[in-house]
Amino acid sequence: MGNDILLGSQLLGQGGIERADVLNGLDASIKELYLNSSLDTLHHLRKQLPTVANYYSSQLAQTNPAYFKFLNPKQRQALEDKLLFAFYILSLEHKRHTMAQRKAKIAELEANLQHCSLLLSKLRASADPLSPQNQLNAELNESPKYLKFFGYVIVAPYIVQQIMAFVDNKAQSINNAKTGTIIESLSNINEARLFWVWAGGMLTSIFEMLPDSFYNNQQAKDHIGDAAPITGYMSFVLYYTRFAINFLLLLKHTFKGPWMSEEEKSLNLSTWERFKTQWNQRKFALLNDLIWASANMACFFWLKGTGQLGYIGNVVTAGLLVMDLVLTIWRFWEENTVHNKQIQALKQAQAELKAQHERLEKRFSALCKIKQLSDEDALEKQKLLQQLQSLEYKINDNLKLEEEMNFDWKYKRYSHINNIVYAAGLLSSFALMCCCFVPATLIAPALAMTLGLVGAALCFVLTTVYAATNFAIEVSKLTESKRLIEKERERLYQEFKNLLSGDQTKEIKDQQRLIYLQIVGLDADSEYKQRLIAFERIKLAKSILVDALIPAIVFVSLVFIPTAGIGIGVLAAGIALTLLINTLINRMGPKEAKAPEFDDNAFVAFKEEALAPPVIPKKTGISNPFRFLGDWRKAKEQEERDALLAHDPFAQVPV
Repeated sequence: MGNDILLGSQLLGQGGIERADVLNGLDASIKELYLNSSLDTLHHLRKQLPTVANYYSSQLAQTNPAYFKFLNPKQRQALEDKLLFAFYILSLEHKRHTMAQRKAKIAELEANLQHCSLLLSKLRASADPLSPQNQLNAELNESPKYLKFFGYVIVAPYIVQQIMAFVDNKAQSINNAKTGTIIESLSNINEARLFWVWAGGMLTSIFEMLPDSFYNNQQAKDHIGDAAPITGYMSFVLYYTRFAINFLLLLKHTFKGPWMSEEEKSLNLSTWERFKTQWNQRKFALLNDLIWASANMACFFWLKGTGQLGYIGNVVTAGLLVMDLVLTIWRFWEENTVHNKQIQALKQAQAELKAQHERLEKRFSALCKIKQLSDEDALEKQKLLQQLQSLEYKINDNLKLEEEMNFDWKYKRYSHINNIVYAAGLLSSFALMCCCFVPATLIAPALAMTLGLVGAALCFVLTTVYAATNFAIEVSKLTESKRLIEKERERLYQEFKNLLSGDQTKEIKDQQRLIYLQIVGLDADSEYKQRLIAFERIKLAKSILVDALIPAIVFVSLVFIPTAGIGIGVLAAGIALTLLINTLINRMGPKEAKAPEFDDNAFVAFKEEALAPPVIPKKTGISNPFRFLGDWRKAKEQEERDALLAHDPFAQVPV
């Protein structure tokens, strides 16, 4: 078994449970928290932790404090175990990013840790009887100022020192550099440049095909290349800048110095091991940016024109597209390997937990057979029962984690396939456009011009389709996620109806209220997902519209309108319109659904609806196009039911 798999199984297995359990004590320290997990071990867990931390962050976001007071003791203990384990995982991830001095991730994780500690505080307070003093304590616990100094102490006091160091800005000034934001901005600018490279290439080929007498075609030929010097310099300046940032970060985390955090300095790793770690993290970006920057600079200054040098430049560019394809496949293979190792580690952890559960269950069964237990055996029996419940929760939670990991990887794999297809299609189209296999001077001019136009058009279309496919993948992921929510909602609704048919004890009524809140939360989440789907579809339509609109605006402005007159104005207005559309759509993003509070009147109405006899709709063979008008449909069904019952109480709705 590989080291990554072994460490991952320890993280999600019994070892992880034991580490999380120490957080129950108010005297928990960093040594107890990590137990035998040194900072070196934490360093080697860097591939496992992000996925697990993201899962528990999403679980925290879905936890609604409103249903805490309806939990039975077993559910309360299971939720507390889950929150403690989530805090443990997020603490590990926080420590890992603190070592690397990633300021944005540190702030995000600290917000999640604070939210987790608040949930733990509310969960423990919900078990106390309602009194003015307890209400006051609950309000104090929710105070941001109070949480800053105490909220973390409820779990692990050592975190306070780290949090306050961050709040007081005691980190090195180099941390203030928002390298992630800078790299993202450079990438966005480069994507816009690449779009114009393919769109401009297609327009140039079209202008070459048209006769000079066609309106202002000669003017269009003269001005289509006006932006070439700007995009030419950008073609290597952007890549070199991005390469320099990543290269400096590689050096920063490889060689010890005052720029390193104390935790990172204390890692028992050689300079070569540090370099390998940074190289594995950044190799794709470094290789891509360095090679593309150097080749683009050579093509811009020297390998250009219609002669032999221009042909060599096209061959070099085609070679770079081959490199892009190889790097894309390589990245997919590496991420697939990491995913398989994560799943294997999770399965290993599950096997260990089940074996441990089986051993404890045998001992528990043996104690249950003893009629007269000693005090020591009774204490052991109680402890075994708690351990069995904790193991059952952990096994079930790991199953959910595995489902979530497979779900995310499914759509990440689709994105990788889209990247590979795009890289291969772009390579083929560019080779066709530039006649890389045969110099254009050796074939008929008309054929060379036709191949150039077809290849340029394919490059542009592939770029547009690639962007649209990425949006479509996101829509598909949201749609399936919504379907899973609705499936879980149906399961809970059936469980709620089953509870209505039994004895209505206080515990049963609390469970009904608990499930009701969970269902309402799922409904809100489903509605949010539906709004997200609509938003992504709008972005998809915008992407296709804008990508198609820009070349059309440029074509009309250059060919049909004299640039000396209003042509430049039309072009500027068109570009401004596309930017305005993009800005307006980005502001339309839906807000995340808030956790619902318990409403007695709504609960009573929900309960009455569940108790009402089911209505079998008439089969007309026609799908109802207004099936989403829930309130209207329910009212109509109620009218039909009342009419039937008024006529004959034993009547059935005909099928």
